[in-house]
Amino acid sequence: MHVKWSLFILLEIVLMVVGAFCLWFRVLLPIAYYLVAILISTLTVIQLFKWSNSRLVLIQIFLLLLFTNNIYNFYTRYQIIPFGDAHWDCAAVKIYNQMGMFSVINPSKPINFPGVYQPASILKWYTGWPLLHVLAFSLSKISGLDVFYIALILPQVISITSFLFVYLLVERLRISLQLNVMTRNLALVLYVASAEALFYPTQFVQQNFGMFLFFAVIYLLYLSHTVSINSIKYKAICIVFAATLAGTHHFTVFILMSFLFLFYFLQLIRKYLDGTNITRKYNLFPYLSESLTLGLAFLTSILMFLWWDNFGTIMWHYTDSVLTRFIQTLMGIRKFEYAPPVGYYPEVLKPLWAMVLLRFRDVIIYLPSLAGVLLIIFYRKTKTRHESFLILASFSLGILFIINNFTIRVQMFRLFILALPLIVLLSASFFTFFTDKYKGLRSKMILNVILLILIFTAFVGLWGHEFAPVHIYDTSVKASDVGERNFDYIRVREFFNRRVNATNFQTIWVDDDAALVWLLQPDNYYKILRLWPEYFAVQQSINKPKNELICSFRDLNMYCYFAGASLRIKTLEEAKVLRDKLYNYFEGRFSRIYDDGKYIFWMSDFPD
Repeated sequence: MHVKWSLFILLEIVLMVVGAFCLWFRVLLPIAYYLVAILISTLTVIQLFKWSNSRLVLIQIFLLLLFTNNIYNFYTRYQIIPFGDAHWDCAAVKIYNQMGMFSVINPSKPINFPGVYQPASILKWYTGWPLLHVLAFSLSKISGLDVFYIALILPQVISITSFLFVYLLVERLRISLQLNVMTRNLALVLYVASAEALFYPTQFVQQNFGMFLFFAVIYLLYLSHTVSINSIKYKAICIVFAATLAGTHHFTVFILMSFLFLFYFLQLIRKYLDGTNITRKYNLFPYLSESLTLGLAFLTSILMFLWWDNFGTIMWHYTDSVLTRFIQTLMGIRKFEYAPPVGYYPEVLKPLWAMVLLRFRDVIIYLPSLAGVLLIIFYRKTKTRHESFLILASFSLGILFIINNFTIRVQMFRLFILALPLIVLLSASFFTFFTDKYKGLRSKMILNVILLILIFTAFVGLWGHEFAPVHIYDTSVKASDVGERNFDYIRVREFFNRRVNATNFQTIWVDDDAALVWLLQPDNYYKILRLWPEYFAVQQSINKPKNELICSFRDLNMYCYFAGASLRIKTLEEAKVLRDKLYNYFEGRFSRIYDDGKYIFWMSDFPD
């Protein structure tokens, strides 16, 4: 068996190397990529069913996680930090490096032009929760590696550690619930194939670190409730992780606090129902002590509010608006409406076949979890503390989904990623229940096909729900047309060092501010302004800046597909109109000081 399994793994590694080679050098695409995706998906499904009882299958799933998490990096040749927010987290680390101390960072000289976005202003948000930056800063100092490489490596380490806690939680619950080993394998595959596990875990952002801490707290909370031996040890470690989360990510710690209080209230309801007809009729789950949950909830809330009051003060304004909206809705002053953020994506990233696959993936991963929790409640005749924890945790997160949609209105995927360990376990339990109940070749074939399509979708859909980043593996789709960032901008560094003295410019306008994080010294970050339509109003104002530098890293294309719901320029057509207007304006009034056919820089006046 080990020889055959080793051959399968070797073949899979070879396929992954071929896939990485094709993405790196942009050859044989998209056919080679599709073939690699199909073959790896097929090998994965074969191993899941042929050696389902072997722990060696976990190695195969782990390899799948590593490869899918690095597809974007293969495409960019590890020359940029994935996506936009991560760059300003890196900027915070660079500033700490320069300052030699940690503090909340405000732009030293805020530039106030109506409607104009100053990217460095986000540093006040990011550095209000600096533990990721402190960790990266420390690793950079210890290893001697540049912050750029730390920002590439650290997310991979955090992603693997998060996956480890997902495995531990799923495996512990599976064994305690007496589910077969296929449930574990399916749950881990569902996790690896999900859009959420392919988005935040690949980024150097606070939510990635917060996600890891959240998973750890949930796992340790589960052990504290269900394991009698050494429970004090689990409780102590759980408190440490929860306290760490308070200084890591504002939203995740708020969700943890809300989750714990909801968990506690559901425990009280269960205690109230004890001995009633409902308890006898539906055989409700055993009682769990609520003192631990309540104590941890209060501790988390105290630490969170203390942190907000001393460091993350910017949260109070946001919290006030959320509470006002919630109270007005309850009082009937505001309409009870469902209005999730809407993303805007070009049609070239929404081919019909991709949208069908993406919808299929979401349905397969998330919808069966509802059936899974109902099976736990109504189908299992005997229930233990393990069922109690799973049911209470699932209902707590479900209530949070509802509250978020009507009050906080943060993107749902931010909640889905935190609930993902329980979601995939419940969905996997439904699938194994289905195959056990309808034994035979047909049910297994159906599950095989579902998994094959699901894993293939992870390759082609990656982190998208409403779009597929097909430009990564399809050379017929130009990256520049969808607002993808260029990843060889470092080649202009020599020119910047030799010809551009940023201290002489009052403002630096740019279409990709992430590039300037690596080209400028932190002292000049506050000068960076984004080239939005309001630029023209600034040029007509009495406060028009005197010395301006214009940097075009994306051909003045202000559309960016991965910005999603936060887009200022929502369509490619709108971006093209703005691009032409900006280009004509710069060519007529500014001096072109650099043009290598891809990147162009203009300046208004030569500084004195």
